[in-house]
Amino acid sequence: MKILTALMALLFSTIAIAQQTEKPAYKQLSKSIDNDGKTLAIEINGEQVNGQKLRYKHTFNVADLSAEQRQSLTNRVLDSLGVNEVPQSPKSPQAGTETVTFDCKTCTGKSRLEIYGNGFTSTRQFDSNKDREPAFPFTLNLNPGTYQYTYWQNKVQQMKLPFTVKAGETNVVTVK
Repeated sequence: MKILTALMALLFSTIAIAQQTEKPAYKQLSKSIDNDGKTLAIEINGEQVNGQKLRYKHTFNVADLSAEQRQSLTNRVLDSLGVNEVPQSPKSPQAGTETVTFDCKTCTGKSRLEIYGNGFTSTRQFDSNKDREPAFPFTLNLNPGTYQYTYWQNKVQQMKLPFTVKAGETNVVTVK
């Protein structure tokens, strides 16, 4: 009987610890990330399922940072708040993934590209007038499946289109 009680206590404590380490579930969440190459403004507002509210608003001076460093800073802030849905991109292809090249010959100005689907979410922000490195082309390693991208230019949605990543094929997505 003591062993059964001890096992039950262990099971419940393991479940409680697992619940504490999960990301909080939000019934409302809005993220505004504005990067003009000089300043990075991040504003997050949300309400968790349990009613707890999240309010975050901060501006960073990023004039001396590269586009990759600005994205890293954004990811660190979102990670620290528990609202980052962007998985860290692997440095080398993983088994079962395909390399997908995103290209855009006409994407200029202040832009944002959101890629999502098949359990993956990624947001890339760039300003072709100020970034030191060109925004396109770039590659991502994605699992085969169906995805969508939404392209924003100067805060106006330009495109929202589906694309499919196929195993064993050259995968190129032409934006816009």
